[in-house]
Amino acid sequence: MHIECKDGDHWYEDLITHISLDDIHENTYKFMQQQSEELQNTVIDIAKKNGWIYNLDDLSTEVYKAVVKSIFLDDFDPDEHKEQLFFLKMELFETEMIKSCKDRELKKELRLATDLISCIEAACKIYRKNLE
Repeated sequence: MHIECKDGDHWYEDLITHISLDDIHENTYKFMQQQSEELQNTVIDIAKKNGWIYNLDDLSTEVYKAVVKSIFLDDFDPDEHKEQLFFLKMELFETEMIKSCKDRELKKELRLATDLISCIEAACKIYRKNLE
């Protein structure tokens, strides 16, 4: 049951004899938080079920399929896929192996990469250099 907080309303006047306005506000806040959390969990469950998101702690073959499909595009277009290229570079530059690399030329190669494969190649070179 929903009761409008309005002075003079019979139901509201009766309600505030049993609970304070502060408690009503607190309970409303908690209810809204709970509803938000339930919605978020439902959306995440649906996304996982449909393969739209993956839990990296629970890797499956579907994750690898998604990685291969997203990197090895048959029809890579620099204009159409510039956001994918940008986000891949951003993620790579956030890794500790790239941050700690002292080889400026390898970092430059990654920065100037014009497609997804070139990014991965440059990152692999940096990885191997770090192993030395």
